[in-house]
Amino acid sequence: MTSPTPARAIERLRAATRHDHRRLEDDLQVMRRLATPNGQRSMIGRYYDLHAPAECALAPLVADIPGLDFRLRRRAGLLEAALGQLGVRSPAEPSGPVPAIGSTAEALGFLYVLEGSSLGGRVILKTLAKGGHETGMLGFLDPYGPATGEMWRRFLAVLDRETSGDDGRVEAAVAGGLKGFAYARYCLCDEALAA
Repeated sequence: MTSPTPARAIERLRAATRHDHRRLEDDLQVMRRLATPNGQRSMIGRYYDLHAPAECALAPLVADIPGLDFRLRRRAGLLEAALGQLGVRSPAEPSGPVPAIGSTAEALGFLYVLEGSSLGGRVILKTLAKGGHETGMLGFLDPYGPATGEMWRRFLAVLDRETSGDDGRVEAAVAGGLKGFAYARYCLCDEALAA
């Protein structure tokens, strides 16, 4: 009798975070928020609060993973530039209680949330532009341009390689994904819900 093939991390991540992903999209209402100059200003700051601390926390665990090119995946610099265009100084030290991330697999699960947003970011920018909205400061939503699909496939290949055949690592990646969505919600939505 053969044992069942373990689920790939991406399949488990998608299944485990589906509800959190949908809830984040529903509550954030990103298209509405990015359709006005004031909304853009607020959201650029919120995205900075998400990316800058998360990237600092993830770097020690993922920066040296072969094939990941984490340096190219960081968006805090793009967000700092956008804040500069708005005349807003970014904090010297990133703030925000990034959840503790204990392993490379967990870090990759968290990064799944940040990387996945680049796929939706392209769609958001195109939709805003078609609606006649200014998008000049929103380049952080589409950091890879036409290479977005290739960068996503490379991320999935690294995730698969780093967790393949190890249920413990897959579970750690799932835990990281859940933490990533919770942190994204904290940074992007929670205060906005009361506004």
